[in-house]
Amino acid sequence: MQIIFEQPLVKIFHDEDRESIRFVWKGKIPMDIYQEALNFGLDYMIQHDIKRIFVDQREIQPLTDAQQKWLYKVWFPVLFERLGENIRMAILPSAVTFRAISSKSIAKKLIDKHHKMKIEYHPTEKLANDFLLGKLT
Repeated sequence: MQIIFEQPLVKIFHDEDRESIRFVWKGKIPMDIYQEALNFGLDYMIQHDIKRIFVDQREIQPLTDAQQKWLYKVWFPVLFERLGENIRMAILPSAVTFRAISSKSIAKKLIDKHHKMKIEYHPTEKLANDFLLGKLT
């Protein structure tokens, strides 16, 4: 795995073996760093035609309402427009249970419009990677 973006609170890796991009978040992320990291990752995915996204949220603090709104109203629509269908996202959620439930609920509403994307939460990295590689249905 190669680090392609690094800030104190976020690292982004290109996992060539799994043909995926990995976001690792830590702590409370300011909006500007959140947007910068996600936009960098999106541009990288577009340039390399990567449709597998691994999100490690185990050490992140809850996102603000503004961050969640930006993610689902701005970032995801560009992702769909530029990368099309059959996108997979595996998420290792934080210990804050309501965060995972909230994200999944919002993501489900978005997925209803884009049925070819699959987002799943997994308790372990192995299961998340198996899902990304299509080993789990």
